[in-house]
Amino acid sequence: MDSEQNDINANNCRTVNSRQSTHNSSLSTVRSYAFTLAETLIVMGIIGVVAALTIPNVNKNTGRAEAVAKVKKFILN
Repeated sequence: MDSEQNDINANNCRTVNSRQSTHNSSLSTVRSYAFTLAETLIVMGIIGVVAALTIPNVNKNTGRAEAVAKVKKFILN
């Protein structure tokens, strides 16, 4: 009876070890596809700089277009 119990315990240990090794390998795969906080902050900083450079020009062009539309509307009426 003890030998049967030892066989069962040995099989259970092998199963647990194989599960752990599979679980650990899947974690390393997940980590290779994840972004770090530093990478995310750098990308957000670049987006912020580009937005800071483009938004004033967009606002200025929109203001000009509004002014032209108002003048045309005033002249035509």
